[in-house]
Amino acid sequence: MKDKSKTFMGRYKPYVYASMMAVLLGIVMLQCSGAQKKKFDNTVREKHGAMGTDYDEQFIKMVANLEDMLAAQATFGFTGNKDPMTGTTRAVAAQQQEDIIRRGAELMARMSGGQATQAPRPSAAVDPVRLTAIIFDHTRNAHTAIITDGGRSLSVDVGDRVAGRRVTRVTSTEIHMESDTERFVYGIMGGSTRTPR
Repeated sequence: MKDKSKTFMGRYKPYVYASMMAVLLGIVMLQCSGAQKKKFDNTVREKHGAMGTDYDEQFIKMVANLEDMLAAQATFGFTGNKDPMTGTTRAVAAQQQEDIIRRGAELMARMSGGQATQAPRPSAAVDPVRLTAIIFDHTRNAHTAIITDGGRSLSVDVGDRVAGRRVTRVTSTEIHMESDTERFVYGIMGGSTRTPR
């Protein structure tokens, strides 16, 4: 009798079975993927038939229409009285930072069960106003400045008041503001100057 460990099948039997299983699994997976592709192609054919033969033309027209709408929105004329995004009337709120800080301190005191302490006042050296953008309106032939006052973003024109200051001039590169005692100039690149009036 032959020793099974010395014959080919005896020695490599697990590997031969594993190879046969891998080939069989590959054939099954190939059949499944072919069936899935056929099902997908049928679904596309059915949907394409339901939409008509000019499906591509309809899609191209829809994309062209969306591009036209976006181009029209990008060239809107900002009148300065209405917010271009919401259509509401724009108003520049007066500086209420100290009142907001006081109310915040009172709320924190109520939440912690203690008494309200005097909220620290912002340092006079720290200027809460920052210029973030300047927009040119072709219909009015004027510039509108977008500034931040504390954490609020505002759009301002000449004559508006922000943080106790009046906007006196807006150019393509800077905004000029005046208070009763000082003049402020904010540049679009981030620089600012403050001079006595």
